[in-house]
Amino acid sequence: MVAEDDVDIRTLLNTALESWGYDVLSVAQGDEALSAIRELLPDIALLDINMPGLSGPMVIEGMRRDHATKDIPAMLITAETAGPKAQSGLAAGADDYVRKPFHLGELKERVLGLTARGRDLRDLTSLQQAVSLPDAIRSLNGVQAVGVDRPVPGALAGGDFMAVTASPGGQVTAIVGDVEGHGMEAASLAAFARAVLATNAAFTDQPGLLLSLANWTLAQRDHGSEGPRMVTATVVVIDPRSLRVRWASAGQQPPLFFTDADQPASASGLPLGVEAQSYFPMNEKPMAPGERVLLFTDGLMRAALGSSDVTESVLPHVIAASEGLPLADVLDSIVEAFHAPDDTSQQDDLGLLLLEAPSAL
Repeated sequence: MVAEDDVDIRTLLNTALESWGYDVLSVAQGDEALSAIRELLPDIALLDINMPGLSGPMVIEGMRRDHATKDIPAMLITAETAGPKAQSGLAAGADDYVRKPFHLGELKERVLGLTARGRDLRDLTSLQQAVSLPDAIRSLNGVQAVGVDRPVPGALAGGDFMAVTASPGGQVTAIVGDVEGHGMEAASLAAFARAVLATNAAFTDQPGLLLSLANWTLAQRDHGSEGPRMVTATVVVIDPRSLRVRWASAGQQPPLFFTDADQPASASGLPLGVEAQSYFPMNEKPMAPGERVLLFTDGLMRAALGSSDVTESVLPHVIAASEGLPLADVLDSIVEAFHAPDDTSQQDDLGLLLLEAPSAL
């Protein structure tokens, strides 16, 4: 989007942007620009600081007030490098400005940088929606579920993922996983891994087989020069009629059952996507009516108060103190026990999923 009342500068900008691969819409007035920006949602807006109707800073103020356009990069075109007008543009929310007469090489570098950042923000929003808890965590067939997903402080996105979905025969499958690293690449792989596991859960109620199918799919991906990112996961399948629970893990901690003084022995397989063929042993036990089980990523193990034996030395005390609380309050108490209010103790993404079996057969 170009808004410039000088026809020669407007023509120069149009020609340059088109040569760099952009589709360009240009107007001469600020009100026309704001209307077009709201309708077309361009990758970037180049705005003259002084033009008929709305000025460049006024257009930017309108963009920043609108949820749909608030993150679109905006660059001011000005005859000033400083002074009140340039400062007002930056105060209005401009991302950058370029001085007339401008050097096309410098302009190209700035435009490409801003549009790449804008696309990254939109991609990140899509990824965050893809791994968001409201759609992923739900109570099914009498099995209650609540979850917490907190990226490490300072990260644009996290690599943890989780889901609760229906499996054949009325069974309920819960999935919690962790992708190595943080940021958009980790979040993208987390969304993909969750989609693979949740989709295949519709066809099998065997947790070990489900991990094997996901492992084969992840092993086929093009990992690039740095090799595969480690993906760990735990899958729990609850039969709400018989109150039998089965689970399998891929390089991740086993589920923690609240009513067992001695946690059942649990075997695990390798992380997902490392080897095309891998075995994930299945574990099984009966559940008591209303029994609760916690699935968690290793972010809990790396908390400030955590240790290698966190499931033996810390969590049981937190669980005992939270007896009788609603599921959401139990998760809150676990988070509070392991993390300082300012989040300085959180060293990794934190994913927690708490399930409760039906209270009666």
